[in-house]
Amino acid sequence: MNRQSILLLAFFLAGFAVSTVLNLEEEVMRVWLERTLYLLLFVIGIAVSDEISKLRETHALAGKVARLLLSTISGSAIGGLLSGLVLAYSGSLSEAGCFSLICVVKYSMAISLGMGWYTFTGVLLGTHSYFLGFLGFMSNLLRELLTFTIYPLLPKKLAISGISMGGATTMDTTLPIMHKFGGPKVSLLAFIHGTVLTLLIPILLPLVVNIV
Repeated sequence: MNRQSILLLAFFLAGFAVSTVLNLEEEVMRVWLERTLYLLLFVIGIAVSDEISKLRETHALAGKVARLLLSTISGSAIGGLLSGLVLAYSGSLSEAGCFSLICVVKYSMAISLGMGWYTFTGVLLGTHSYFLGFLGFMSNLLRELLTFTIYPLLPKKLAISGISMGGATTMDTTLPIMHKFGGPKVSLLAFIHGTVLTLLIPILLPLVVNIV
């Protein structure tokens, strides 16, 4: 676990403790979550705008990037669908007010399509339910931590396809591990892969959440 992940987890636990002690009203917290989400989108928009020119210069890698993106998004969606079916059968999302199959599968897919971006996913789903926000944050944080753990163990022939496990984190937090164990070519693919996902996730997640 890197320093940033530890720090974010510490802030999450601190917020959980403060909310429990102070017994903050749900409506007040919902308003602040929405404001935080808008601020996060604004800052991310500024950061990503600087990378557009780099994407234009790497058109030769478009085919590999497209295949990576397709496998990452489709794999995450299928994983969310399957886990949603399991959760629906067990009734595990009843705490979030989800009792129908469509509701459970929808939020399960939204959590999975966070693709490692735990801050955005947690905040977005937190505006619908604290429990969903918790699941979105922890599930995607776990995806990042598993990438740190599993990617170095992959054989060289899986260095490129293994980028998918990092999701959006491959543009920043997990990029160093990709570079160290995959090399410069892999790290370039990983960076573009993560950057494009960072652009897509704020579009995909609201679409999935607002399906019905």
